[in-house]
This record gives sequence, C-alpha cells and structure tokens, in this order.
Amino acid sequence: MKKSEIITNRVAALRTWMREHGLTAYIFPSTDPHSGEYVPDHWKSREWISGFNGSAGTAVVTLTRAALWTDSRYWLAAEEQTAGTPFQVVRCSRNVATADEMALWIKEEGQDIAVGIDGWCVPLSYVRNLQHAMDRHHMTLRTDLEPTAALWTDRPPLPDSPVGIHPLHYAGETADSKIMRIRKAIQAQGADATIITQLDDIAWTLNLRGTDVHCTPVFVSYLVIRPDTATLYIDPSKLTPDVEQYLQEIHVQTAPY
Repeated sequence: MKKSEIITNRVAALRTWMREHGLTAYIFPSTDPHSGEYVPDHWKSREWISGFNGSAGTAVVTLTRAALWTDSRYWLAAEEQTAGTPFQVVRCSRNVATADEMALWIKEEGQDIAVGIDGWCVPLSYVRNLQHAMDRHHMTLRTDLEPTAALWTDRPPLPDSPVGIHPLHYAGETADSKIMRIRKAIQAQGADATIITQLDDIAWTLNLRGTDVHCTPVFVSYLVIRPDTATLYIDPSKLTPDVEQYLQEIHVQTAPY
C-alpha cells in the first residue's frame, strides 16, 4: 500500500474515532510530554497522522478537512510528503501555527465545535492560549482525549536504552553542586520544589546521558528536586549498576517513569 493511502486510511479512522467521542477537530503538535523539539519515535503522532517528518509543524484534522502548518524550512518537503493525502500544507512564517490561526480555520466547520488535543504533550501556556482562542470563537477544547492509544497499532514503545555517566572532566561541575544551586534558586523563588520535565535539563543536572532521541544525548525521565530530596522518575531497566550506585552517591532516589 502506498504511503498516501496509509495516511488517508489513518485520517478516516481518526474521523470515526472523533465522531464516537463528540469531537469536530483534533490537533497534533510536534512536541512530547517533555516539550522537546526532537522527540522519541513513541510520541511522533503528528508524523504518524500526516506523514510529514520535519521537526516543527502542527497537523489539524476535522471531520471534513485536514491541514499541516509548518515554516519555510519545510514547505517543499511537507508538500512532497503529504501529496495524495487529505492534508493541505499551510505556509506560516513561524515554526508553529498560532492558536488564532488554527481556531479560525477550524471555525469554518460550523457550529457546536469541540476540539481535542493531548494535554500531556503541550505545556500549560500553550493550552491557555488555545483555550482563549477557542473561547473567542465559541468552541470547546478537550485535553483529556487521545486517539493514538486506540488507533496507532504499531506505535513504537518507549525507548529503553541504558543511561550512562557523563565524565566530570567534560561536565565541569558535579551533580551535587548543580542540585545545591537549583535548591537555592527554588528557595529564592519562595517555592518548595521544582519539577524538571525537559530532558536536556535533566541530563545536565545529573551529569547523565542517554540515546533515547536520535543525535540528542538525553533519556526519558522526570526529575523532582525538593529541599532535602531529589527523585528521578525513569524506567528502572535503563539504570545500570554503575548508574544506580552513582545516583545513590549523589543522593538521588529513583521511581518508575
């Protein structure tokens, strides 16, 4: 089966799912739960639904239309990769579509419009901007519905590559020192803890490296730093004995991702 036929079938299946869940449109951003520009294959839902594999862009599917917004780096590639599919390429000057642009485009679907997006894969600021745009156009936004769990049958699993220790002579500062500085910054802000979600920040803080994203030395995890404790949320199978011992030495606990 041609790629364009596969994408067309996926869009048709998505529209069936949308009708079953009372949605008029669904938005697929390029990000993951860690706000990364380059994401593990597991979270490439925009590429899965549209066929476009660039690092930046937003796909929107309604019950009657489909569009892909991307910037000038990808205009030609996007048009080639979506040829023969339901998607039209919308050329924009930024690397993502604005909330107002998407809202106006979706509004053409008519009345009583409900729009879905995976709330895990966009930051709160993005959702707030989107919510304001939807409110202005009398549309409803849902962040609690996610279609890929049901429709993406061959979805890649979460990466399970092992984590390694970044040598101090390259890092330049111990993880203990970095965590201490972060704790002082937290206290200065009048807060009791910080939740670090971006993978490069976690890798830097702990002087650890991974291979969960192509050409980017990061590993899927969350890091919570409190006044007296720190916890790394990660798949335990990724931790070698050396890394487990290292984390104990820098007083970082672990918990499942």
